[in-house]
Amino acid sequence: MIFKIRFLTLFATTSLMLNNVVAGDRQLRGARSLQEGDTDPCNDLPGSRTACTTLEDLVAELKEIIPRKGDEYNRPKTTTLEDWQKVIGQMLEGQCRQIDLDNYPGLNNRYKLYRFVDTKVIDKPKDYCVFTSTATKKMNNVDRAAYAWGTFITRIRQPDETIRIFNLSIDVPHPLADSNTYEQGITIYKYSQARSMYLAGSHRETDPEESDCGKYNKADASHNYQHPLTYTTMAVEEYWNSKGKDFAVIQIHGKDTDTCQSSDVFVADGAADKMGKSQNPGTIAEKFKESLETSVSSYTTLNIDTLKSNSNCNLGATQNIQARLINGIKEKSNICNFHDKSGNGQFIENPNGKFLQIEQSSKVREDTGLRELFGDAIRNTFDDPKYYRTE
Repeated sequence: MIFKIRFLTLFATTSLMLNNVVAGDRQLRGARSLQEGDTDPCNDLPGSRTACTTLEDLVAELKEIIPRKGDEYNRPKTTTLEDWQKVIGQMLEGQCRQIDLDNYPGLNNRYKLYRFVDTKVIDKPKDYCVFTSTATKKMNNVDRAAYAWGTFITRIRQPDETIRIFNLSIDVPHPLADSNTYEQGITIYKYSQARSMYLAGSHRETDPEESDCGKYNKADASHNYQHPLTYTTMAVEEYWNSKGKDFAVIQIHGKDTDTCQSSDVFVADGAADKMGKSQNPGTIAEKFKESLETSVSSYTTLNIDTLKSNSNCNLGATQNIQARLINGIKEKSNICNFHDKSGNGQFIENPNGKFLQIEQSSKVREDTGLRELFGDAIRNTFDDPKYYRTE
């Protein structure tokens, strides 16, 4: 009888892995955890020698295969992006165990779903559903991601947890170009207790062709409409709206040393007047500024600004595709209509508080001690029951 039970358990585990399935939010409650070695995406990455025990480990491994400037970028087709949006929606619904990638031909055999356990977080290990691609090809004699469309992660609540999980998505649009934002962003995600996270999979200038909205490049996650981050944002918005819940998308960026020099951190929400000129942001941006000032006050001194305190800074997110989408500009032609500064362009005159862009100096991004404090500040900003659940 004991042998029979063990055989059935092994058979069930093997069946789950063969079908690209992982435990979802609701389905995992009370379920047997899969063995770490069977579910660790690091085992599928080229050159990885050790198992990943934290999300930081995983991100460090994924960063190694990001295509650099001058490498190749395999542009996803519209049908693939539509499939991507559906998979993200199912992950947010807690249906990871039920997702069959055979139904998504643009993603099947390119992307996988993993259940990942981070063993080094406060209180106890935390469980996540990870949607990523470990497939590589040689680019300039180095293994790089063949499908560099990014990684999406959702938090999986365990049966005995009462921790708050916030209706937030933390996004990192510019790996490599905005140095240290990959490493910083994943720690901020963990300590903000956000529901989901997106990490872009390519350098913003990997693809030399101009963005479909002009001015930027096609691989630039926050400035190209036809990008997985845009379709991720659509899925996030659709999910929370369907639940009747307030939510926010928070992008982690890095600024150049000669841009907005007086600001260590600059917070924006995309607000602009009819002429496209940045204007004072809404209350959420100001609240986050205040929360971050409080959070870091006993650790260091930072100049944290919005347009109200640094009117000369031009990092207003007025041309950020996801900011424009989240703030109600829905048609692609209108989303891309930010070049006309004569009063006929489309701009965010009244931000709805569902988007934040956090621009930071290299000093801030390099300081590992600040990362948890950023997470604390995000939680404090959205410390209202309409933004989280504990059940």
